[in-house]
Amino acid sequence: MKYLKKKVIQNCMKRLGSAILCMGIIFAGILLSSCQCKTLSISPDNVEASNVIVEYERHEDLNGIYRIDIVIPKVDAAGEAAKTLNETIHSEFMDYYRLNAENANEILGGWKYPQINISYKVIRLEQMCAISVITEIHSEEDQGKELSVRNYYYDEIEKEILSMEEYLKKVGLTAEDITQAFISGIGRDYHLEQVEFSSLQNHFYINGEKEPVFCVSD
Repeated sequence: MKYLKKKVIQNCMKRLGSAILCMGIIFAGILLSSCQCKTLSISPDNVEASNVIVEYERHEDLNGIYRIDIVIPKVDAAGEAAKTLNETIHSEFMDYYRLNAENANEILGGWKYPQINISYKVIRLEQMCAISVITEIHSEEDQGKELSVRNYYYDEIEKEILSMEEYLKKVGLTAEDITQAFISGIGRDYHLEQVEFSSLQNHFYINGEKEPVFCVSD
């Protein structure tokens, strides 16, 4: 009888051990599966945003010649694309870096005591960084005013520069969307029924709501 009880107890212990082992394997499998899912679920949302910083800043007033307040940006990121983008921005605004009393008339095209303001906006959509540099030149002496926008697009996932067409496509817009927005907005004041996209390329940027914001002179 004692032998039988001992045998029964041993069988129960073996079954309990097997059950515990099975539960351990299942639990380990769940943990492993969970870890694998977390690894696979890394999304573009986790892409680190590029840091846009000030590359050049200047505030100067030469009475009767010009007044200038400018801030030029650059992308603070490693890689050839970021380097090329920064070189492009630098070269396109080089005239303002070297502006002085002697070459003002040549660079500014004969404006009478112009007021030059250059600032920038950074808008991020779909892991893309859009830098819009807005230039405003006006003069109270000759009642003139000019507004323009230069846009630079950087894909933070692929680490590459995008053209305007590529950027618009990625945010779900077309050149036709831009022209129609202009015609139905500002264009109504001038009774415009048609406008070429090429004439707007340096006069708008896309805001955080994926809408064009136009910068044009009155």
